[in-house]
Amino acid sequence: AKEPAGVNRMQQILSGEIEILKEMRDGLVDYQQIRGIARRLAEADRIMIFGYYAEHTVSYQLFLLLDSIRPNVYYFRQLEEGYREAMKLTDRSVLIAVSFKPYAPGTLRCIRQMKEYKSYVVSFTDSALCELAREADENVTLKTAADPVTGFNRMGPVMSFFFALFDEVTEVNRERALEYLRRVPSRLVQPRRLGHM
Repeated sequence: AKEPAGVNRMQQILSGEIEILKEMRDGLVDYQQIRGIARRLAEADRIMIFGYYAEHTVSYQLFLLLDSIRPNVYYFRQLEEGYREAMKLTDRSVLIAVSFKPYAPGTLRCIRQMKEYKSYVVSFTDSALCELAREADENVTLKTAADPVTGFNRMGPVMSFFFALFDEVTEVNRERALEYLRRVPSRLVQPRRLGHM
């Protein structure tokens, strides 16, 4: 029997995501760079994460992950609290900016405003040539697929990448990370499940 058209579309979307993940696994991502970023994130005094548009979801997920294993992780919103936390940034802090086409001007604007704190800026973008990548101290180029009808970025591969980055950050000091996860109430996991990590 012939499959419904919707099934074919779903298979095409999932196949596209799988192909991007395979490219990431097989060399698109520089794992030495990722280990270096993970160590920097584990050792930073503060981390602040930015992401607008479609990047908000994956950026916030990264915030939740890092916030579960270490203190002083913030998700920036253009509110008084966000600016108050930004004023505490130092040259030992890390700013993470996530931006893909169409690039949110707010992300670039915030990074430029916070350069005075001398924090280390890591950008995650789809092009090393975009303005944000050029402003950052270090850029990681990740691939996404744009939906052919709506133009929205499908962020599944970026989400998978952030889980892998989280795992690397955890491994920098696994005992300390898991102890923090046990002691501090987490928005992500229940304490009884920690033994399965």
